[in-house]
Amino acid sequence: MAETPPSAATARAFEPVRSVRLYERIVEQVEEAIAGASGNTLIQVCNGVVRDTVLSLISDKIAHARNAQDLMKRSLGHHASYVPKAERAALEALLDD
Repeated sequence: MAETPPSAATARAFEPVRSVRLYERIVEQVEEAIAGASGNTLIQVCNGVVRDTVLSLISDKIAHARNAQDLMKRSLGHHASYVPKAERAALEALLDD
């Protein structure tokens, strides 16, 4: 039996979740670039542990905020300059929405 596509309302309801997941990936890329630039394995490992913990806290805060989109956009704007230029277009598209 074929699945019926979600309604527009259902799709909109899941938009913050997709946005938070994209946010998580962007922050992860930023942090990996910074740690990788150091060339220090210990910094890279420690950064991974700290990043996962902090990202979980930030994502939870954004996901449960009444102004989730605004909060996420402010945080993305803060990190935008750390994203490589080649990947920045996707981030800027989120900020323009």
